[in-house]
Amino acid sequence: MFGFKKGVIASAGAYTSEVTQFIALLKERDPTLEGRQLAGRKLLWDKAPINLDERAEQKQDRVDQSGYVYYRDYGDLPRD
Repeated sequence: MFGFKKGVIASAGAYTSEVTQFIALLKERDPTLEGRQLAGRKLLWDKAPINLDERAEQKQDRVDQSGYVYYRDYGDLPRD
């Protein structure tokens, strides 16, 4: 199906699984694959270091949200 050869043995004499053969075939067919994978990883996982002083200031400046966001306190307005 993927062009694998059953019983293929690597040059070092070690067994090469079908998954390893498949990944090698993908990399061979699309040389930009690894670079695109690294770019996607960087986008999702590699984050800038956190400035703890700035984080503490943001936490201190935070306004707590009420438990029920649709409730409004109209103060002394007459209610129907």
